[in-house]
Amino acid sequence: MKVIRKSLLVINVAAAIFAGAANATETPNLEVNGFIDVIYTVTNEGQAATAPASGTNASENKFLADGEIDFTGTIDKATVRVDVDVRLNAVGGGNNAEIEQAYFALPVASVTLIGGVLNNPIGYEAEDAPDMDFTSHNIIYDILNHQTGLEGNNIAGVAVAGEVGPVTLTGAYVNDLGHAPEENSFALVANVSPVDNLDLELGFVTQDDVAALSAGNVIDFNAVWSNDVYTIGLDYMTFDQLLDPATVIWFGVNLGDFGINARFETVALDTTGSVDAEQTTLYGTYRLSENISAALEIKSGDVAASGLGAAGVLPGSVEGSLVTLEFIGTF
Repeated sequence: MKVIRKSLLVINVAAAIFAGAANATETPNLEVNGFIDVIYTVTNEGQAATAPASGTNASENKFLADGEIDFTGTIDKATVRVDVDVRLNAVGGGNNAEIEQAYFALPVASVTLIGGVLNNPIGYEAEDAPDMDFTSHNIIYDILNHQTGLEGNNIAGVAVAGEVGPVTLTGAYVNDLGHAPEENSFALVANVSPVDNLDLELGFVTQDDVAALSAGNVIDFNAVWSNDVYTIGLDYMTFDQLLDPATVIWFGVNLGDFGINARFETVALDTTGSVDAEQTTLYGTYRLSENISAALEIKSGDVAASGLGAAGVLPGSVEGSLVTLEFIGTF
């Protein structure tokens, strides 16, 4: 089943690079891996509102597929990585490929210097399907994806990651999240596991507050407790403007090849008399083989009354019911 743990910039990059640096030699080492993600949409009630005059639903009973190829090379303790996303648009026609990540990681004394295009370290949820707990992204990832100018909630700049006692700290100086001219963002993320099975993260990122629909500076706290069977998680994010705090809570049960997760999430505009946008998700997954899994997700959303969907702040939001069948293969 899917990994019930986020693979974010701080942990995924810093930990991997620390380990890789310790074992690296001057002999070039190239690794290639990746995944495919195939999704069949059974029901999408929200799409019905924009259906053609014939009354048919343009997204139901349709397959979509995307994938990723990751290239990682290490020479003399320095690592360079490029992640390439490939997509098939079966509804609109055509396909494309684009860079998701392109960065270097260089050990310098007791820290690691990282530079390039990176997955956003703020918030719990990972970007790639094999690292997610559900088929769909949560509402906090969705908000950040809207705020960031780069595709897929990514950022561009430099970062330094290191350990201070039991805490892993990452500081980043990057382009403004929304790519506002002559502006930059600063991010600081702290990760710690105070006791076994409990992971805590506190993150902060600045951004220009003048651009249209900018949420300003963002603070995120997430906590995950898990053992071999159960997972309980909370992700809570506050904003300087535009939005009231966003909350995501989830629960998971891992039964070996089979797993089931449930999630509830809510956020509202920062206005008097605002209405909450709410989404509830039920997700089940089954491992078909060592590298292939299947998942059924049933998601229900009430977003229209909040105004967030129309504003475009929640590009992945659901109105009504969305039912999907997903297959993930890794290599």
